[in-house]
Amino acid sequence: MQRYLLLRLFIGLLSVLSLFPAALAQKTTSKYDRLTYQQLFTIDAEQLDALMRPRLKRIRQTADPQQKKEWSKDALATILTHPQSLGFRSQFVSRVRSSLEDDTVFINAMLEVGDDSIKELQKRALTKESWMTNITILENLMLEIKPARKTEARFQKLIERVRDAKLELPPPLEKVFLRQQMQELRSPSETARLILVEDKKDTKK
Repeated sequence: MQRYLLLRLFIGLLSVLSLFPAALAQKTTSKYDRLTYQQLFTIDAEQLDALMRPRLKRIRQTADPQQKKEWSKDALATILTHPQSLGFRSQFVSRVRSSLEDDTVFINAMLEVGDDSIKELQKRALTKESWMTNITILENLMLEIKPARKTEARFQKLIERVRDAKLELPPPLEKVFLRQQMQELRSPSETARLILVEDKKDTKK
């Protein structure tokens, strides 16, 4: 009887241990927690590099194209959320791109990050941090894709979607941004409109 109970216990332990690989697989495919504008506000290039290294490693180690895109979106959102990344933004975006064998995955990740932020800003009932995070993502994203929009039609279409979304900013948010950045806050839709106006001017030359 005792042997029988020990055998049952052993079989039970084996069944529990067999669940571990599945649990680990689930953990490795889960997303990083998205960092907010406020969390990244005081982070410098060296600290951002420390945040990016495990994300880039995850992209390179993941074989599944869909998971590669999800990890790429997390990495790109982290870079584009940084409110003062002008000096090093393109460098980090290039590192994400070079971590991917298929450039289509990179382009799709960029497009989805932009579309996700448009959808978030259209909800209106957002916290101040959510507003600032998604505005910053769109502003930085459009600056990043602006040079490539004439050769990549999907980037041009994304800028048009930002313009057509007619995103409006609540007045209190403008004061917060002005205080923190010492510059005027503009709606991403207005930024997109100005970029597209530039295109029309260039066409007429």
